[in-house]
Amino acid sequence: MLRRLVRAGLIVMILVVAGFLLVTWHTNRRYADAFEHIGLGDSREHVVALFGEPSVTEYPGRPFLLYASGGCSGRCTQRLWFENRLLPGIEAWSLELDAHGQVIDKGYWLFP
Repeated sequence: MLRRLVRAGLIVMILVVAGFLLVTWHTNRRYADAFEHIGLGDSREHVVALFGEPSVTEYPGRPFLLYASGGCSGRCTQRLWFENRLLPGIEAWSLELDAHGQVIDKGYWLFP
């Protein structure tokens, strides 16, 4: 009886971990695909439609320096960050928007 409970517990744990990894892999694959389809001039609405809501929204004067060495500046009024959910702090995609909410730059960040 105890052996069955331990075995069932292990199976449940494996299924939960596998499910988490599958969902995370799918989200990261979606980010990579969305990044390839975003072009300069695309709207914030189009970005959110492809990526979903950003992990972090950065504004001038309030830099998010986990990946970049400098904050949003110049024509940039927002930088949208989409972090790898399995490896936060390791991989991210960013899109810079101007005052009209259009993409003016994009970046892929991978911590070496």
